[in-house]
Amino acid sequence: MLENLRLNSATLVNALTTDNTNMSPDVAFTLPSDTNASMMSSTFEDYTQPQHNATYRDYLSFYAQSSTAKSGTYYNYCAASAGTVCDSNSVPAHDAEYDICPKGWHLAKGGSDSDYTKLFSLYNSNPTDFNTAVKLVRAGYYFNGGIQADGNVGFYWTSTYLNTPSNMGAIFATSNSISSSQTDRKQGALVRCVSTSDVDPNQPEPTVPHDIQDVTNATCPKSAPATVYDKRDGTAYTIQKLEDGNCWMLDNLNLGRTTVKVLTPEDTNITENFTLPGSINMNFNDYTKPQINIDSRNDNVTYGTGENKIGVYYNYCAATAGTYCNPRYESSGSPTVDICPKGWRLPTGGEDGEYQKLIHRYEEQSDFKTAFRASLSGYFKYSQNNNQGTYGSFWSTTPVGDDRMYSLDVRADSVHNDFTSYRTAGLSIRCVVKE
Repeated sequence: MLENLRLNSATLVNALTTDNTNMSPDVAFTLPSDTNASMMSSTFEDYTQPQHNATYRDYLSFYAQSSTAKSGTYYNYCAASAGTVCDSNSVPAHDAEYDICPKGWHLAKGGSDSDYTKLFSLYNSNPTDFNTAVKLVRAGYYFNGGIQADGNVGFYWTSTYLNTPSNMGAIFATSNSISSSQTDRKQGALVRCVSTSDVDPNQPEPTVPHDIQDVTNATCPKSAPATVYDKRDGTAYTIQKLEDGNCWMLDNLNLGRTTVKVLTPEDTNITENFTLPGSINMNFNDYTKPQINIDSRNDNVTYGTGENKIGVYYNYCAATAGTYCNPRYESSGSPTVDICPKGWRLPTGGEDGEYQKLIHRYEEQSDFKTAFRASLSGYFKYSQNNNQGTYGSFWSTTPVGDDRMYSLDVRADSVHNDFTSYRTAGLSIRCVVKE
């Protein structure tokens, strides 16, 4: 879970049951009303009764000073454990087997061998990489009638009892560290949930469909790339599930290399037919018309292993199947359709986009570039290819102002997920499965 739990009495549509919550079948539990409607004048003083604070406030997220994230709801431990760890402060508590996480999820393990610290180590104890991926929020904790330490630290409950009767294990998240500790059970701390689903490492790879339009995340191979074919023109593409868990194209889109092509919702990520125009060699300078170029390709410029084609260059109007073609200085948000195969789409870009999430799953940028097989394809503009062999630029769905979009910029010595490109330029396209 990449956001703090926000379950509270005001948001409940259905009662909490063992069918929708990780609750004990032997303990009936009802999440009570908020301790106080304003939540800023009441204290959390009870170990034996569930209490929660549902005041939503925006806090700077732990992973990026420029972003905000909801603090979520603050729960005392009796509430967080769904009424199963509600002993008085003089009675030793116990590990929480049940909690208010959704069914199939649970509180993370605490202590010196906590789930949080294990996850932190997977990111080589690098706060920047960990924070970007996990997005903990420095929302403090609720005590003495108010929110304490907000903006400095986030207090997160775990399922682990750590030998002090009045306390339970907790994780303290600051801007540069994750530490395992414990805190008073009557205080209001935050909740993140972990899925209980297990993946069998011995499970065989799925059978990969012949056509790219039939690929899903479930049928995308992880251990090694596979070749699939585009129904629209028979082009072969290499695909693989990368470290972010998403299925990616490992080749640049090559659609339109032969002739004008009519695309349909049956084979393309569109809602109505679109005619992809033929290639032009003149200057790409039009925001309102789809333009593509195939004649400046150099199939030998590549980064990583394997034969990696440059593909076709598309301006943004063409990339979005003629739907994001507004004039310069007229924004229309993010596109919802594009010329990726049906079942696939353009990735999101910029801060917290899918390119960034993927990059941060690799220890070194060189590892990402090798896995992604990024072509140093440059871009098409001014009637010619520019910077071919120096860097590759890939469209995203995330706008920057009115005339540019975020794009992925891959160079021989660096990677930039927050590069920006004018919509008139001809860039490369990589697609990701829509799931």
